[in-house]
Amino acid sequence: MAASIVGVSAAAIVPYSWYCMVLFVVSTIFLFTKFSPRDKLDEASAKVAEKAAEPKPAKALDTL
Repeated sequence: MAASIVGVSAAAIVPYSWYCMVLFVVSTIFLFTKFSPRDKLDEASAKVAEKAAEPKPAKALDTL
């Protein structure tokens, strides 16, 4: 769309669209390294599930 507005071919814009390419590379590296939040999310969801499964103590009625 940008190419048609300016009047150039779409292939002429590709070398200047470096942001998308860099974002793809950085995102891929991030997801496959130790900085990935996947492990942290798994641990957090396991803790939430354990806490939800714990029985809650009954409230004392003699606090009146």
